[in-house]
Amino acid sequence: MDNISLSSGMRTNLLSLQNTNELLNRTQERLATGRKVNSAIDGPAAYFSALSLTDRSEALEKRLDGIGQAIQTIKASETGLETIRSMLDQAKAVASDAGDKSSASDRRTLGTQFNEILRQVQTVARDTSYLGVNLIQRSSPGDATADDQDIVLQFSERINESTLVVTGFNIYGPVGELSATGEAERALTLSSSTGAFTSLQIQSHGQTGDSFELDWGGTDFRNTLRTVISQIELFDDQLQVQSSQLANQLNVITLREEFTKNIINEFETGADKLTIADLNEEGANLLALQTSQQLGVSSLSLASQARQSVLRLLG
Repeated sequence: MDNISLSSGMRTNLLSLQNTNELLNRTQERLATGRKVNSAIDGPAAYFSALSLTDRSEALEKRLDGIGQAIQTIKASETGLETIRSMLDQAKAVASDAGDKSSASDRRTLGTQFNEILRQVQTVARDTSYLGVNLIQRSSPGDATADDQDIVLQFSERINESTLVVTGFNIYGPVGELSATGEAERALTLSSSTGAFTSLQIQSHGQTGDSFELDWGGTDFRNTLRTVISQIELFDDQLQVQSSQLANQLNVITLREEFTKNIINEFETGADKLTIADLNEEGANLLALQTSQQLGVSSLSLASQARQSVLRLLG
């Protein structure tokens, strides 16, 4: 089929109208998406720079989940420590009260209460676990899951580029070797016998402690009670040190969380500056292009009138 022959004026107006329609489509796309750069075709440099910033932002967003869970784990540990320290204050009060009792029966009653407090301390330590991680009662030696009680925080978008390790401890003190039965021999044992007899061994972390066996109904009890109270105070001091360390780590993690949120915002803002369209400008462009389109159609119509005049002459 032969090509249709257009006059020079018609061809010029047609080309102008096609360009206007192309610009009109681009402007409508920008208004619809809110972006002036939607693909590499719109601007390779801006597109790939914005893509890099967006990728980093999305990677850091995923890190925020781990940071948030680490914060909650430490807060759970702090709650456990606060509860245990309150229980130790109660245990000291019971022991002090027993020292003032002349009645063996009264002391035995208080001894039973003391033992129950120690059992509750053990229960709280065991239950202070968050998503399987217990920072205040670590696993025993030889346990394959021991390292699972540490929290390894990733702050950078790339693995292991910026990390912080939160290592738990054991409120029962340093864990010794496993016994023949496979049980952990703990340097600090907050355990108690039934009734009014208590076996208590307390030490500061890394130091050797003494073992105390106390018959609450016996006659030689005052000196032992004072020593037990002193050792519980020493134990409480160690818990305070551990609590302070956890608080310091929590502060660092919280600061890193805030920094991560701020840097994510900077990345997203930078990407937007490269790609976001000025909607006021694009709206004005749309009105101008629609007017230009209408004028183009009119110009094309005028350019075709010459041929229409020839057609009327032939008719």
